[in-house]
Amino acid sequence: DHAPSAPRESRESLSVVLRTLWRIRSFRWMTLAATLHVFAGFGASNWNPPFLMRIHGMTASEAGFWLGPVAVIGSFSGGLFWGFAVDKWGRQDLRWYMWLPTIATMVAMPFAYAFVLWPDSNAVWFLPFSGFFGNCYAGATFAMVQALAKPQMRAMAAAGVLFVMNLGGLGLGPTIIGFMNDWLTPHFGTEAIRVSMLIIGLPHVVAAVFGILSARTLRQDIAAAQS
Repeated sequence: DHAPSAPRESRESLSVVLRTLWRIRSFRWMTLAATLHVFAGFGASNWNPPFLMRIHGMTASEAGFWLGPVAVIGSFSGGLFWGFAVDKWGRQDLRWYMWLPTIATMVAMPFAYAFVLWPDSNAVWFLPFSGFFGNCYAGATFAMVQALAKPQMRAMAAAGVLFVMNLGGLGLGPTIIGFMNDWLTPHFGTEAIRVSMLIIGLPHVVAAVFGILSARTLRQDIAAAQS
């Protein structure tokens, strides 16, 4: 006689998982918000080196030095801090998982625009602050995606959200800024890159609104998913 084998955990395909989750309102809004954050954030960060070289006359090595230690420290520390913060506040009310990224985005925006508008190379000192506050959404989004997905869907849910964010954000953000630079150069000359980076920041504001919309039904949607 053979002992009965343990039942295999059923796994759904990526398309089934995304279709299932897309019916959940809070998931739709938070995924759109995260995609816009990636679109604007990675779009701008990919053009930060050319910006510093064209506007502030830095060499490639100088721009790389400042964008490495200065900018990365802010983003890295922000990722750690906000991971703990959203968990702490989220234990009181799950909606803080969407509210805190919205608040942090609004705090980050003045620093991000100060970096673009500052008249000299001291602009780089605004980057750690914009990176620190602007990185709040990532951990909160993935935590709530896992909470909204059924256990057998969680791995695919994380992969699906990453796919959507990367497709809409990493793929389009830098490309759109490039198109804007080309389009605006006849009107603004060297300053075209500055104008482009000001425009690309606006999706962060729309993403913050989407975060508030996600929070409206988040508690009910999680309770339904876990029931």
